[in-house]
Amino acid sequence: MAELVFDYLIIGGGIAGTTAAETIRQKDQNGSVALICGEPHFLYSRVLLPEFIRKEIELDKVMLRTAGDYKKNGIDIFLNESVCDFNSQTMTLKTISGKEFRAKKILIASGGRPKLWNFETLLPGNIFRLQTLDDALKIKEFLSSRPSGTALVVGGGFMALEFIAILAKYGWKIKLLCAEKYFWPDFLDETGFGILKDLWQKNGIETIFGREIKNSAELDADFVGVGIGLDRNLDFLPHAAIKPPSGGLEVNEHLETGTPNVWAAGDVASYKDRFSGRRRSGGNWSGAFMQGRTAGLNMAGGKESFKNIPVYAISHLGVNISFVGDVGPFDEKFGVKTEEIRFDKEKKEHIKIFMKDNRVIGAVLMNGQRFLGKINQAIMNGWADSKITLD
Repeated sequence: MAELVFDYLIIGGGIAGTTAAETIRQKDQNGSVALICGEPHFLYSRVLLPEFIRKEIELDKVMLRTAGDYKKNGIDIFLNESVCDFNSQTMTLKTISGKEFRAKKILIASGGRPKLWNFETLLPGNIFRLQTLDDALKIKEFLSSRPSGTALVVGGGFMALEFIAILAKYGWKIKLLCAEKYFWPDFLDETGFGILKDLWQKNGIETIFGREIKNSAELDADFVGVGIGLDRNLDFLPHAAIKPPSGGLEVNEHLETGTPNVWAAGDVASYKDRFSGRRRSGGNWSGAFMQGRTAGLNMAGGKESFKNIPVYAISHLGVNISFVGDVGPFDEKFGVKTEEIRFDKEKKEHIKIFMKDNRVIGAVLMNGQRFLGKINQAIMNGWADSKITLD
């Protein structure tokens, strides 16, 4: 098979990779650009998948690009192709199907995949993950084709909340099982957890914390939704290229890796947060978009710095939750202190800030979205908590 040669090659067809490709094309009208996408679909919105499953929007609202969009921009896209080998010295790579590529500049934006779960192969018919469009189609078909039943949600993060909201919309009886002592223990305190626990109780959702599943007999449910986190899609790289503790590819402020002419963006990139000073990875949609844009500009000859205050947000059964800036998890030696600066039990309002060296670096807000601007300002300007007024 003949080698495919491009000026710019992007591994990953998600929002980071697609944005990078389109940004490169805006800056370089003549260079050849290619995207290698591990899925069989053109770009779609991962953040809209739960709404699609809940039948609140149609599939056309989820899909963001068509074949014509890539053709119009002069971008070659290879769908359903997974990279299995990458040689950064020769700037060549191979896919499982046998295709061979070579490029002058490469962006790694291969995203993440759900962490393996020991029991997944035992009951494959009713155990579900939610990461891709195919996952969403499978879940929607399953829930739409039968009457409501019993559901078990396993996990303690964003995906567990999405599963709960989806199943509640379909009228299922839900049990939440979390191995930690309470939900989001690295981010929420007992006050924030209490708001969620009261919310679940009022909605008839059973909760069990501090317990792990020991055997398949405990999976006695018609639907099992598993949300236990992501692993990065970096199996095609030498192990030495993946730097602990973040587990991603370390990049500088321009999203350049330590290898010349190789950049990284999205879930796989480990960047230095300019407010907290520590390395972290950011996989939210807006952050991935901004990283894709920054990487694309720099691959096309620019020298842009990635500057972004990440915001993770979800509306869960009427409670709006936002994580702003760097909220951990932190090593004790890092010296981060937390402080609750607002709590209203009736309104389910709770705001907790995270500080390092007496400077605000992040915050958790529950039903406090009207204060997002003030919190962003505090992080951007390095305020102490005493400067934050929320009235």
